[in-house]
Amino acid sequence: HSTEKGLELQVGEVVWEGQLNYGKENQPNLFRAAGDVEMRDLQLDDIKREVRLVGLKSLGLKKFSAPRFKQIKVPEVQVEQLHFIQRLQNN
Repeated sequence: HSTEKGLELQVGEVVWEGQLNYGKENQPNLFRAAGDVEMRDLQLDDIKREVRLVGLKSLGLKKFSAPRFKQIKVPEVQVEQLHFIQRLQNN
């Protein structure tokens, strides 16, 4: 959860299945990742305007790989229940 300039991002759950290597003693700049990551219940809200800009039930990054820190590959993306621009409900 983070807020900046009236925008609020919420992620319900992040599930990682894969390998992650970083910062070994002999290679402090090492960063490698490979696997699948799924983010569930994502919401990006504009609090000032009371609008949900984007809502997702699930965002899956399949076969994600980062062989180097500044190089990321995502050959497959899966999205469930994507919604744009909805008025926020006041409780």
